[in-house]
Amino acid sequence: DSKLKYPVTFGSDKREVELEGEGYFEVTRDETRPFRVVVEKQTVEVLGTEFNVSGYMDEAAIYTTLVTGKVKVETDSGENMVLAPGEQSMLDCRDGHLDKREVDVEKVIAWKKGMFILEEQTLEEIMQKFTRWYDMEVVYWNEDLKDIVFKGVVPRYTELREVLNILEKTNEVKFDIEERMVIVFK
Repeated sequence: DSKLKYPVTFGSDKREVELEGEGYFEVTRDETRPFRVVVEKQTVEVLGTEFNVSGYMDEAAIYTTLVTGKVKVETDSGENMVLAPGEQSMLDCRDGHLDKREVDVEKVIAWKKGMFILEEQTLEEIMQKFTRWYDMEVVYWNEDLKDIVFKGVVPRYTELREVLNILEKTNEVKFDIEERMVIVFK
């Protein structure tokens, strides 16, 4: 469910793209034309590096994770920070606050390798990822089910039923699939 908007040809002074969703960038260094990724309320500027940006419209935060090189993250409100490899910025879209933390980069970019990394995530957060990937809707019979926490690794390029079977093996939840809808129950 990601969208990348870019010009047919970059200008002579900058290279700028707009992202909605998640994208991984490997940018060739060009000091005369910085590369910028605009994501909702923030802009990431680089000269040459590898980084991941996750900024889905239905999520409360935008995450920028640096793999190699150096990036500058700047918000619409003027707050900014420079990231070093292994660091992640988090922009809270509700209050505009920008924060920095160290992360395991391999877990953040696991999606590139066809894996969902579920690390202390609620079922609601997990199903939100599955919804985008499998283009489906989710209905919960009980709202409390959204708060169940899971940890593990699930392959992305697997049939939806197989992925849900992995979660069912925990005996915490059960799933029923009706066309493009997944019903969650206990």
